[in-house]
Amino acid sequence: PVGRGVGSGGFLRRDRRVARQQGLVCAKGRGQGARRQGGVPQDPPSGPELSRSESLVRLAKGRTVTIVADEEERKTLAKRFRVNGISKLEANLTSTAGHLRSGITVEGVVAGEVEQVCCVSGVTFSERVHGVLSCMLVDEGNLAAAAAVEEDMDMDVEFVENGMVDLGEIAAQFFALELDPYPRAPSADMDSVTAAAQSLSQ
Repeated sequence: PVGRGVGSGGFLRRDRRVARQQGLVCAKGRGQGARRQGGVPQDPPSGPELSRSESLVRLAKGRTVTIVADEEERKTLAKRFRVNGISKLEANLTSTAGHLRSGITVEGVVAGEVEQVCCVSGVTFSERVHGVLSCMLVDEGNLAAAAAVEEDMDMDVEFVENGMVDLGEIAAQFFALELDPYPRAPSADMDSVTAAAQSLSQ
């Protein structure tokens, strides 16, 4: 069966299954969690923290979209992603001109900087985030296209409802994918070596 996608606030078809297996799904309906097999578990969002709706018709003509999260959006996303803070979150996306019947490809990059707590030392440190975004948008009402992409498990597919897709939510999920669930500060390894050496010398 065809599942709901991020355009309606949910996981990509393939990622819902992976997220269930990893216990990352926090709520039904609007998806929270990692898109593939990485990222961090997320708290259920109270609303569209980074909403940037775009028409599928406009994207089909080929379009470049730049997304920059403001202070309030970064604050709410930090809570959702369970990090101390997000000082920067941006996405530069480009849709490939094509036909609605065959789906629209969106590609680009997400980047930013987050404040994480080291899982080894407990210290807070800044970590840069950078990742590649690539997915195909398919109108949920196009059963032929939906059936075709259902067989292609190598592509992230977003089923769009009512001709509108939330590129901000897609960018947010790809950003979350790049977050290390076990962050380690740059000094963590050296601290561990120092502690081990001191233990041996006693």
